[in-house]
Amino acid sequence: MGDVEAANLSADVKLYVDKNEMMPLRMSLDFSNSEIDLFEDSELEGSELNTFTMEISYTEFDLVDTIEVPQEVIDEAAQDEGTDETEGEIVTGAEITPNESGEYIIYTEDQTASMAVGTPEGYQYSYSSADYGYVAFSDGKSIDVSYMIYDGYTSEDLAAEYEFTSEWMSAEDEENYQNVVLNDVQTVALGDKEVSYRKMTYDFVSGEMTYPCIDYSAWVVEDGISYIVRVEVFGDESGTVDDSIVDKVFSVINFE
Repeated sequence: MGDVEAANLSADVKLYVDKNEMMPLRMSLDFSNSEIDLFEDSELEGSELNTFTMEISYTEFDLVDTIEVPQEVIDEAAQDEGTDETEGEIVTGAEITPNESGEYIIYTEDQTASMAVGTPEGYQYSYSSADYGYVAFSDGKSIDVSYMIYDGYTSEDLAAEYEFTSEWMSAEDEENYQNVVLNDVQTVALGDKEVSYRKMTYDFVSGEMTYPCIDYSAWVVEDGISYIVRVEVFGDESGTVDDSIVDKVFSVINFE
């Protein structure tokens, strides 16, 4: 990553696990909201990068020999045990506490816009970040739903994100991602909002196993603020999901 400051690099991370073997299958990282300029001091300086994602696939395990920890490291750790290194410091990345209505309030980075997110029926709270305007839920099986709020994105930017991802899957990692199909942008009226969404289907291949997957990106853009919901369906549950899930996940958002 060259001279990129690690302190300015942040990511929304999704880890997919084989529920039978309890081993990781793949990891997706979205660095799009990081405060970095990858083009600084290059011929592309001044260019904009709206999407910065990474996919990691796990193919082999237990290839590392036994690691022996030096005794002095063990002794030092024992001496430090029980001390609080963060005492008196502001802890960043804090999770969000729901309000009295059970809603999670997430804000844009400059705190000028917000949305309240309830828990979708059949899901439970998974993770949130007060710093990055993010809250996620899971059905406890193989469906993850995440909510984000950003400023500066257009509907065209959000529609193009899956184009980059699908092209990368098909061109760079066709061994693990097969039958990638990206649908056109659709719109649906939900209350007084027009929601745009895009669906991508693919098969994730790990060893001898093939897992059908569905990803949805849905959004509303108003006054320069993007209200975004991502749905990721992994494995057998994909056969039970259709476009009606967009209505379901947006119905718990309070835009007031």
